[in-house]
Amino acid sequence: MKINKSLLSILTGGLILLAGCKEYRTEYSPQTNTVGTVVEKKHIAEHYLNPIDNINPMRHIDPLFDMKKGRMLTKQREEFRVVVNTDVGSLTRNDKGLFNSVEENSHMNVSYREIYRLTYDDLNKDGTKELVGREFIGYEFLDIANPKP
Repeated sequence: MKINKSLLSILTGGLILLAGCKEYRTEYSPQTNTVGTVVEKKHIAEHYLNPIDNINPMRHIDPLFDMKKGRMLTKQREEFRVVVNTDVGSLTRNDKGLFNSVEENSHMNVSYREIYRLTYDDLNKDGTKELVGREFIGYEFLDIANPKP
């Protein structure tokens, strides 16, 4: 299929205009420490999901392909989820080592940092992009340890 030159130049010009607009960056706060309580430990074994109805009548032939519906199943990885309540809310992390090292309802020292999305734009049309927005995205759960006596 041939694309005529004028259509190609219009598409290229549109991409250049879009690229010249806003720029987004991610910013992280310094590490913050607080005390939290482990409220949930949940192990979810590796399994397959049918994207529509989670039913695969042809599973005995091939666990990855549903021949009746002609689509691949989604493989869900094994998870070792740990949820800790802190003064900033619930922080969740999927980590087997962490899962094995903590007990539910235990009080722990928790390290986290805040995540922000920064937006830059060339407001003066001078070729320099200035910071025009800073949006809080959420928290990143960094580490957990037993409180020091």
